[in-house]
Amino acid sequence: KTVRDNIMPVFGDRVFVPAPFLDLCSKEVLVMEWAQGERLVDGVRNMYRRVAEKAGSSLEEMEREQKAAIKDGRVSLRSMEQERIRSRRIQQFVSANDAVENA
Repeated sequence: KTVRDNIMPVFGDRVFVPAPFLDLCSKEVLVMEWAQGERLVDGVRNMYRRVAEKAGSSLEEMEREQKAAIKDGRVSLRSMEQERIRSRRIQQFVSANDAVENA
């Protein structure tokens, strides 16, 4: 419920978070309303697939490169503030990209 309450007012025009049926939930079981459409993880992967294609690569190649960078220690951990700034830049890029594609 908290996730839905926080996400829907801000991103409700782009994503849908199903409402939980709290009276049917327990510590081990989460029961939510059914949502038609693309799963969030599939939507994110499709977005990155388009980004990779525009960069002349593939999603699978991007994933291999990222896994290798993690394994080799070439990925440095960022602070919460650095990650917030990075996430904001990505969000701006994706929004601009969507605006161009949908123009």
